Amino acid sequence: MAVCPSCQQTLPDWAQQCQFCGAKLVISSTSATKNPYARGRLEVPRKVVLLYTLCAVFWVLDGIRYILSATGFPNFGSTRIGPGMILFILLAAATMIAGLLLIAKVPIVQRAVRTIAWINIILGAINLLSPLFAAWTWWIILNVAFSAIQVAAGIYMIYAQGVIDLYAD
Repeated sequence: MAVCPSCQQTLPDWAQQCQFCGAKLVISSTSATKNPYARGRLEVPRKVVLLYTLCAVFWVLDGIRYILSATGFPNFGSTRIGPGMILFILLAAATMIAGLLLIAKVPIVQRAVRTIAWINIILGAINLLSPLFAAWTWWIILNVAFSAIQVAAGIYMIYAQGVIDLYAD
């Protein structure tokens, strides 16, 4: 618990000003130097940051998988790339770039995480339907597994960004 320097009342650790006298509290910057996600007085829990980073890495790998899948991997040239596939490739490339920028902790991308996560949830849900239209092969099974992880990662990223926002000034 924090103590107001002006009126000596006990305050919650996250308080930025005294609720009794209105005095502004001095926010220590030592925690912000230890953790790039630290904001204000409290530090974002390490496991949230770790899973957030792992989801960003997954976005990079999943973007590569989408691009390979859209271009006909493992049988290159067997798939025609139409307007729908071009849209999937562009969204996959955007997700892959966003994942790289999240790993690099670029603030503007952190503000767009929810939108990117929703796009990934929708793409993953659509991709989960792929076994209905194709024969079961090792690539389809891998595709379904990645799609399930993609949906879960998107949901987690929305949660994690909410936690990080709680610690924002």
